[in-house]
Amino acid sequence: MHHIDYAELEANFEQYVERAYNGEEVVVTRDGEPLVKLVAFQPTLPRIGALKGQHILDAQASSAVDKELEDLFYAGEIFPEGSSVAGSGPTKSGDGDKGGQ
Repeated sequence: MHHIDYAELEANFEQYVERAYNGEEVVVTRDGEPLVKLVAFQPTLPRIGALKGQHILDAQASSAVDKELEDLFYAGEIFPEGSSVAGSGPTKSGDGDKGGQ
């Protein structure tokens, strides 16, 4: 981490921006007190749905997808009859495979 005075930053701004861009942390001080730290910008990871060119769903579209998945789940279309997990999922009432007990 490199400490520089504010006046030094003003005099050599491009140099310190380049250093920060290349991974060095540059702390800018005034009268010996830290003011700010220059670091390279690192964008946050994209949200699920934004990966590989997909678009993030708005609330209405997301709700529609959730409803469709819920309907498929409870209709048994995700785990069709005859599969090793058929009949083991929860019922819409939430009592699982307890047979209403």
